[in-house]
Amino acid sequence: MPRAILVGASCFLVAAVIGVVAYSLLTMDTSATPPPSARGAGASARSFSDPGKQADWKEALTEAKIPYELERREDGREFVWVAPQYAEAVEKVEDSLWGTPIGPERHNVRFEDPAITEEFRAWLVARGIPHKVYGTKKHPVIGWSGPDDLTLEFMKSRIPAAPADCGKVAAAPAPVKRC
Repeated sequence: MPRAILVGASCFLVAAVIGVVAYSLLTMDTSATPPPSARGAGASARSFSDPGKQADWKEALTEAKIPYELERREDGREFVWVAPQYAEAVEKVEDSLWGTPIGPERHNVRFEDPAITEEFRAWLVARGIPHKVYGTKKHPVIGWSGPDDLTLEFMKSRIPAAPADCGKVAAAPAPVKRC
């Protein structure tokens, strides 16, 4: 008889477990959807060999509040995945980070010093020369159609003019400062 009780108790235990699992499945809240994966259909991924550029990319996405997933591959490369619903926002981040591609203008210039860039833009405006700014905020590129020697003219205009008495100074003895 004890064996029959043991078998009965085992069957009851198995039935109870099955009942709990069935109840859990039937009452499970399916309205809560997991967060979308950035690696789904239409997702985009980027990987840069330059660690600085990779860090800038992740920082820019974080600042723009664009969620992303990281994937480290066996070869050591890190990929940054972004879900397709953020494609438009990602494009804006790319433009602000790496700049707008240079347009159809025939000539362009980029100065290392932002002050010179602004000076050149003002110089173009003063002469009525239409131009556009491309590139990034950190590294703007100024493009224009028209004369190709505008950069040279601008740089020459930045050289201080020689004094009016330069001929007298040039004829003076050697210790005198020459023009």
